[in-house]
Amino acid sequence: MQKIKNNLSKNLIYFFVLIQILFDFLRTTEFVNIEVFNLSILELINTTFIILIFLITIFKNPHNIKKYILYFIVLIIYLGLHYYNTTLFNLSAYKNQNPNFLIESYHILITYGIPLLMLFSIMNTKVKKEDILKLLNYLALGISLVIIILNVFKLAKVAYGDGQVKYSIFNWFTYNGGNYEELTSKGWFFSTNQISAILFTLFPLTILSLLNEKKIINYVIAILQVIAMYMLGTKVATLGMFLSLVAIILINIFVPLIKGDKIEFKKNYPILIIFLLALLIFPISPLGYKYLKMETNKESIELTPDLEKITKLNCDSKQVINEEKDFIKEMVTKYQVEAHIPSYILNSYPVEYDYQYWCRFFQREEFPINDFRVMKNNILQSIYSRNNNKLDKYLGMGYSLGFTYNEQDYYYQFYIYGILGILVLVGPFYLISILGGILILKNFKLKLNVTNVTILMTPFMGLLVGFMSGHVLERTFPMIVVAIVTGLSYRYITETKKNA
Repeated sequence: MQKIKNNLSKNLIYFFVLIQILFDFLRTTEFVNIEVFNLSILELINTTFIILIFLITIFKNPHNIKKYILYFIVLIIYLGLHYYNTTLFNLSAYKNQNPNFLIESYHILITYGIPLLMLFSIMNTKVKKEDILKLLNYLALGISLVIIILNVFKLAKVAYGDGQVKYSIFNWFTYNGGNYEELTSKGWFFSTNQISAILFTLFPLTILSLLNEKKIINYVIAILQVIAMYMLGTKVATLGMFLSLVAIILINIFVPLIKGDKIEFKKNYPILIIFLLALLIFPISPLGYKYLKMETNKESIELTPDLEKITKLNCDSKQVINEEKDFIKEMVTKYQVEAHIPSYILNSYPVEYDYQYWCRFFQREEFPINDFRVMKNNILQSIYSRNNNKLDKYLGMGYSLGFTYNEQDYYYQFYIYGILGILVLVGPFYLISILGGILILKNFKLKLNVTNVTILMTPFMGLLVGFMSGHVLERTFPMIVVAIVTGLSYRYITETKKNA
């Protein structure tokens, strides 16, 4: 009977995780707009699966629920205080703010509640940790195959945008165009940043599986994942791949060194094979083409009398701004294209909302801005300052602020959820990972081994990538992966019985 229950949990977890690939496809279609009781059907299905997995896990270990009651109480208190703070928002700072407790709570619970329940489930499930590691290998393989196959048949979408690819991997050898992004592809996935972060997080586990079992299938998974990460063409995927390989090589060297054991350099041979293969592909890869063959000189705008005038304005003076409103609006309209101001940002934050911001925009050192994230962060900072509410620092201005996502997770979380929100919503992942590290240090003779250190590295990779990129800590799919690797690393460390 116990075996049947364990198989049920295993099959349910496997099905839930692997079906996320299909769900991510559906997020690019009209299916995502299908709702039941004004709730997305995709998120309802995810929520149902997660709650079912959690309940089955807790039913087998009812005493474990006590460990999480305090956290859920803290979460509920935070939701109440957070919503209260959104009702204090000054609409003169940003007119689109529309406080709504249900929308605010729903977004937080879907984005962070589901992954947290997954984390607690993985930590307490009776499903073998080796089976969960295999599941993550299958997930990496599935994502990689989708990206590669659709690229080969030119059915994929380019990494950034919805356009279909014109070039496949076979064109990498002969391409001589001026836009490296034409060589990229993301399959049919919703977000390049998400998939890059997921593959980046899973890559050390792929290599670890290869080190533990030098089977042909493990070599195949690793090579396919390298190719898929190159196809995405992002720094997170491409450069992160090399950083992961170097980190694992160092782990293989220093862990035995610290323990006084003999360093077995042969263990690094599979990593070196993958590293050399990746190095050979790099020059023809999309990001390699950008760095090695494309000019990356920053564009500049000739300083016209108009621009010279606006750079000399005192943007902090309300009197000056009132006198120059028409002029500032004219400058934004005139130089929108040259200054790389996307229309969706201008629609979200029109000149009339904040003349001072748009005045300062033309005085920034990074003007003209090519990185929209910088622009969005600056706008959020301006809204935050104009609202002038000390509680925003701790409780955030709210998801109902309605401003476009800035694609840098921790900056976004600070403005939307506040410091307390980050601690409550993301803190548990860090806390459990840090606890795993402490357990290794407290009993390093038993628990310090290559497997434990490598697996412990993965949740930190998934969490820290949010500083460099977006769509990681604010999206369900990558957060589910972060939850699983966090729970898995904790289990590997706590369940270690002998040196590996």
